[in-house]
Amino acid sequence: MSFDLPLLDGTVAPAFITAADCKFWLSDQTLANPASMQRQLCEQLDLLNRQAIALRERFGILEALQPQIAFVQEESSKRYAAKALPYLAPEAEAFIATKALWQAVAVGYLRCLADADAGAASKQTLATLAERALATLHADQLDRVRGFAQPDARHWSRLHQVLAFAEQQGIVMMPTSDKARYGEQAVTPLSVYAEAMLLHATSAHEFSARPLNWIVRWARRWSGKLALRSELPADLQAVPINVDLGSSLPPSPFPIKNAVQARFLDTAGLASSIKGRLAALAEGRPPAELQLGDDCTQPACGELLQRLYQRWCKGGMERPADRHAASGVVELAVGLEAGWFQISGNPFKRTRTTDDTLLRREREELATFGHVSSRHDSQIIDMGKLHAEAGWQIVNEGTAGLRLVRATKVDSLRIGVGQLIAVKKPGATAFVLASVRWLLIDDDGLLHAGVHLLPAVTTPVAVRNAGINAAKDPWRPAFVLAADQLPLQLVLPSGMFCADRLIDVEGGPAKQYKLAQLVERGSDFERVAVA
Repeated sequence: MSFDLPLLDGTVAPAFITAADCKFWLSDQTLANPASMQRQLCEQLDLLNRQAIALRERFGILEALQPQIAFVQEESSKRYAAKALPYLAPEAEAFIATKALWQAVAVGYLRCLADADAGAASKQTLATLAERALATLHADQLDRVRGFAQPDARHWSRLHQVLAFAEQQGIVMMPTSDKARYGEQAVTPLSVYAEAMLLHATSAHEFSARPLNWIVRWARRWSGKLALRSELPADLQAVPINVDLGSSLPPSPFPIKNAVQARFLDTAGLASSIKGRLAALAEGRPPAELQLGDDCTQPACGELLQRLYQRWCKGGMERPADRHAASGVVELAVGLEAGWFQISGNPFKRTRTTDDTLLRREREELATFGHVSSRHDSQIIDMGKLHAEAGWQIVNEGTAGLRLVRATKVDSLRIGVGQLIAVKKPGATAFVLASVRWLLIDDDGLLHAGVHLLPAVTTPVAVRNAGINAAKDPWRPAFVLAADQLPLQLVLPSGMFCADRLIDVEGGPAKQYKLAQLVERGSDFERVAVA
């Protein structure tokens, strides 16, 4: 198999062409500057991928480089993962560099696999090389979705090609060792391939960093429960994941039309495992006891697991019945204070606190100058951060939300998943509150956003914690939400929610509320039901 690999022109030699030379080269490098090391690794691998060298040496080099590659890729992804979009220049550079290095590593392992096939290598060798190629492609996929991008057609083509090769060789279910990535966990070419398919079926761009880490962990642990079939069983227990090994199409919960090599990942075993855990969580058993992770907490763990069950085993989430295509330009303001300004018509001005330091300073000024300076009450307001920006086009809409798209201009307002925004639809006279549910950069560089509208009468208010120390607390912008047949809610700045806490309110229908239940936690706000 060729796997669409670059030509072996070998015009420029890399710094090493043997595993021993590679280890010597590594001993002379430093990881103090991960970005620089990332560039060097990519350059050397690109050169190596064009050299005709022995399979043993190529594989040995890739294995020797694996710890350094893992380190620089992790450091690079931190610069762009889960950041607001569009990227700043350094973030975009890190994203591009991370993709480039994964591609270079993947080509290296695919070259090994092609050479092993031509050289009639053992089944175990072929299984190991297939697993390494698939694991590298999966790592590339994961770092792309961390940056709100989707893999391209070549990514899916290579994944399908490797699995088709493994199927032809009879090594799909052959266990192999990959301690660097999977520790002592048993791994096969099929389980790694299934892991990549599960990640795509998750719609991972909809999740922030914490739940995405849980998803990645669970997909890795349970991917071995998926079975590869060429025909569907008559007693289908769960919706399968459909793939076409002869195409460059991503997996789908629906049968793929005109499939050349249709295959089905049977999710019945996975469905049974998830349903058992959901039942145990409902009984009150802790997530850690169910091997979900020590960092998993309720109710977030159960809610996420239920969403994954729907997407992995039931064919995905149902689209709202009232969702329909739409058009027009939307104005959008980003952040709680910007939303407060657009809805109230005035910038929020924080009243000064009366802490001991400020009182002492005022007494000193009164004694020295005979008056208190007004500078303590002044507030510099950056109006640029409060303005609304047009340019977002509606793709479709429904009662509960919008899908928007715009060009990724570097000077446009940046938005992040979970952020509070205010939107003004075409023809509307006022802004309404909303939250960003998901972001996605498509192959053409357009930025897509899924927006959840908060359908309620919105009153901008000021809030602070009540109690004996209330006078020391600054007033902060917030909103009261009132909707028919729903309990009264508050939209508060992040970190204010605590069950049964009393909140002082200025400008609303009441002067004080008791916080009852957290309804939604965003990246910069909390939506709370009040008692």
